[in-house]
Amino acid sequence: MLETITASLDGLLSSLMDQPSASPITSLAIYVAAGLASSLFPCYYPLIPITAGFLRRRAQPATGQGSTAFATAQKNDPLWLHPLLYWLGTVLLYLLFGLVAASGGQALSRIMQSGWVILAFGVVFLYLTLAMLDLVPLGLDRARTLVDKAASRRGLFFTLLMGMAAGLAASACVSPALVTILLFIAKQSSSGGSVGFGMALAVAYGAGLGIPLFLSGVLGAKLPQSGRWMNPVKYAFAAVIYLAAFLQLEKGFVVLGVPPAHALLLLSYFTGFSLLFLFALPRIFRKKMQAGQVDPMRFRTLQAGAIFVLLLVFSLPFLLVREERNLDDAALAGVTEQVGSVVFHRHPNEAFARAAQEGRPVFIDFYADWCTNCKDFSRLIETDETLASGINEAVPLKIYDTDAAFERFAESYPELNVGLPFFLVLRADQTLIFKTTNYRDGAGMIQAIRSHAE
Repeated sequence: MLETITASLDGLLSSLMDQPSASPITSLAIYVAAGLASSLFPCYYPLIPITAGFLRRRAQPATGQGSTAFATAQKNDPLWLHPLLYWLGTVLLYLLFGLVAASGGQALSRIMQSGWVILAFGVVFLYLTLAMLDLVPLGLDRARTLVDKAASRRGLFFTLLMGMAAGLAASACVSPALVTILLFIAKQSSSGGSVGFGMALAVAYGAGLGIPLFLSGVLGAKLPQSGRWMNPVKYAFAAVIYLAAFLQLEKGFVVLGVPPAHALLLLSYFTGFSLLFLFALPRIFRKKMQAGQVDPMRFRTLQAGAIFVLLLVFSLPFLLVREERNLDDAALAGVTEQVGSVVFHRHPNEAFARAAQEGRPVFIDFYADWCTNCKDFSRLIETDETLASGINEAVPLKIYDTDAAFERFAESYPELNVGLPFFLVLRADQTLIFKTTNYRDGAGMIQAIRSHAE
């Protein structure tokens, strides 16, 4: 179920970029909408009244002897000037994020393929889940004090800088969505996409994320007060962020060599025990907390600490006994793998020898256990008979990311250094006919296979 959800989201995003007919304007609009949707995260909400207070003071001109503390605006400054600069500061920050992701795409993608880095992001997302439940701090209360002091500083440039600071604070809250988008930009740029367009996508996301901050400055943040109405929203977004944490942790464990079934098992047990700590313990100690015998803040901190200790306790045994899964060609001699009606060779030399003998091309599916779209492509083969029969017209070959052959092909095809999935159609002499990262382009794959005979 989790894999299906993730594959669907990834596929939707990929289809906007990979298809030749995709409109750049449409892609930019969707990234703006994604940024605006990210502003619905409850931990983003406190930034709005903070921003409103700051901008209201920045836009207040001196009117008398007692008002010099906030004399930061000229009398003729339009109401929207400081909010606009604040919003542009947020956009500028995301422009810098996009520049890093687009220009250093291959290096960023390689770093993000490290199992330990993936695990670290999973832990960060877990922290944000607990912050959404008010178990750990995000530091926004301290931000109010700093903003009050900053409001008295003069100059339009300072407003721009504070907008960048607000964008940085927001990025901590929306990091699950932000990381996904920046990695997608990095992947596209490394695969031959435009660095400028990658930066434009990041700017579009930052623009959407900053729209509520701009409006709060212009309208004065006439917003409802925080209250019980936010609890369902808070729990819903906590569940969404935890789903991101779960998937990141699962992927990290698998990349590090933990079998997928074991990774899913340990995280399922961890989730179950964490829910007990979150919801059962408060009921057990409710009377003591009501009587003042237990400090609620300290109790919540202990809850959060116990959850991180749980993750360590459940993970450590699996990480200690994990096995390196790198396989050389000799270990794959005579090995095949069947997916639906397609039987994949696992030894590259055997596949190319058969292709030369039978006058057929070789279809290569580069695969990893942690790659949700790779698994979705396997499900497509099982359910789409047209795709399966088309692949069977070639000699099918599956190469895992843990095979020695994977590194050899990565030297010729840099797309493999960026991420998966990736597909090739090659002649028997290994010259290229077709390549794609779009696992939904079955028609293109079949056309390339049949073009060999033509």
